[in-house]
Amino acid sequence: MDPGLSVARRLEVSESPEDVGRAAADLFCQIATHSIQDRDEFHVALSGGSTPKILYGVLAGDAYQQKVDWSRTHVFFSDERFVPPESLESNYRSALDGLLSHVPIPSGNVHPVPTVNIDPDAAARQYSKLIESDVPGDPWPRFDLIILGMGPDGHTASLFPGSDA
Repeated sequence: MDPGLSVARRLEVSESPEDVGRAAADLFCQIATHSIQDRDEFHVALSGGSTPKILYGVLAGDAYQQKVDWSRTHVFFSDERFVPPESLESNYRSALDGLLSHVPIPSGNVHPVPTVNIDPDAAARQYSKLIESDVPGDPWPRFDLIILGMGPDGHTASLFPGSDA
């Protein structure tokens, strides 16, 4: 971590999943606005699962979708199941159905993990190169925001307890 950066930690307790979704959407919009003001772009990595779906629904609603300059937003994915993008198991499909098809984001600003006509290792290398070329950072790409959920077993971004990943 850059010694000039400080990280504030705080714990927020919400009454309902909807309250969590609104708080997350407020933070999403705040970070997006700040990133666009500072660097003219906002780079976010999304994930699948039930927790992010709540956020997607709030951001897609009338009260929030105009709070983000979607033309300057670039969407990547923190993880993906190796299934076709139209599969109900696809994190891309979840984000598309819950958020991306409801906001005015240019299709060229959405960067799904390649999963069709490619083997997993080649897909990982290709996606890594895409991130390195499109996401700013020195020496490593640095997303403005990474959205992660957590499964009941404690997994996040397809990293499961006890696995080698």
